[in-house]
Amino acid sequence: MGWPTPQEYNEAIQNPRTAFSDRELQTGQPVLTPLGLPRPITGAFASVYQLVCAGQRTWAVRCFLRDFADHQERYAAISAHLTRARLPYTVNFTFLADGIRLNGRWYPILKMEWVDGESLLAYIERNLRQPARLLDLAQQWVQMAQSLAAAGIGHGDLQHGNVLVVQDRIRLIDYDGMYVPALAGRRSHEVGHRNYQHPRRSEADFSPDIDNFSTWVVYASLVALAAEPQLWTTVQAGDECLLFRREDFERPDRSRVLQALGASGDPRLHRLAGVLRDLLSLDPHQIPPIDGQLPQVVVPKARQPANWIRDHLGAGSRPQMAATATKGAAATSAAPQQPAQPASAPPAWIEDFLGAQTAPASMTFQGSVSRERAVAALSLLLTIAAWFLLDLGTLGVAGPAAVTAAILVANLGHLAAGYHRDPGVLARRHVRARLRATARSLQRTERALQRVDQERAQIRRVHDEQRQRLAAQEQRLKAN
Repeated sequence: MGWPTPQEYNEAIQNPRTAFSDRELQTGQPVLTPLGLPRPITGAFASVYQLVCAGQRTWAVRCFLRDFADHQERYAAISAHLTRARLPYTVNFTFLADGIRLNGRWYPILKMEWVDGESLLAYIERNLRQPARLLDLAQQWVQMAQSLAAAGIGHGDLQHGNVLVVQDRIRLIDYDGMYVPALAGRRSHEVGHRNYQHPRRSEADFSPDIDNFSTWVVYASLVALAAEPQLWTTVQAGDECLLFRREDFERPDRSRVLQALGASGDPRLHRLAGVLRDLLSLDPHQIPPIDGQLPQVVVPKARQPANWIRDHLGAGSRPQMAATATKGAAATSAAPQQPAQPASAPPAWIEDFLGAQTAPASMTFQGSVSRERAVAALSLLLTIAAWFLLDLGTLGVAGPAAVTAAILVANLGHLAAGYHRDPGVLARRHVRARLRATARSLQRTERALQRVDQERAQIRRVHDEQRQRLAAQEQRLKAN
């Protein structure tokens, strides 16, 4: 018998009392779509349902779409380690080997605390004009990376879909690919979202360091958007990514994002683009943590390293990355497990790198004004020449006046054309077009929901009429 499909899970979830072995889940009700069906959140490895149980306690039920022989063993190790670590970024869960019954057979599920939060993409887009919030999130991101590393944990798939923002604080979900010390020596069942992972990462890369590259990717995106929010539209961010896509990692020389960062007037972004390019020259296991020692290859001899890079490199105060990774894994396994405390503050180089720019970035025109200045100067000379000819008696008043009017109209046309070609104006026009398209989509959705409500009302009326007829027939039968 094959593994259950999303549709089979959908049908079973409609009857929690008979589907689940867990008594609390048996009393729950799934959150429904407007059509009255359970509403799943389906990914590559699982479908997740929201169940509201007794006392309004809400759970996420994770139904697996693939079968792994060591599912239970892995999740038992992950659960035990997270319980000891007590990190503020993770959520509690229970693995139920015989969790849900389909066609007379039991299948495993994950019963996880439901977190009501805002997706990372939605939070960033909502705060594009509030750089202080994005920079605060970037600092939190570094602190989270430090805390996970201190606990010997690698999430395995740090990406926008697995990060929620709850009251401006980060929470992580989806632990299918998580590494904990008890799983050392195994392979991963996944390699993470393609737009966040090193292009050469494989299932063999499974260690506490598996998040190093994706940590850099998210951090760089947050810092870049805080400094230049217009990047969100100019590189079409937010489409299954923050700023970067897999193609940016595979061909950094052709990356629009890296080119934009490198050409930025903000020196922080220029430096960050160089660091990212250098990180891509390393193998996945060589990528340093965002709070660790940058390998020497990160700073090519051809250019003078920035102060924060020199400070971050230090003077050999830490061992090289390969040794650090090996010793770190051993120390994590041997040391007594104590609750990992979140870092109180990011490293000093992070604070220097973020800077103190918390004021909203002003929107400025990005085009050059040299052409406009040249045209204005030429126009002024032509106007002076026309009126000079009038003074000499060569032309009448009508001639210079006509020339002046023509020059004025031409200048206005030239300025208008330049304005409409400015990248900032084009970006604003693109945003307005997206807003109009979104408004039209919302209107269509509202009309569709109205039709659904009308159909449901009609079905209820038919159902009530049938029930009344059946009740009348029952009364007549009893009377006879």
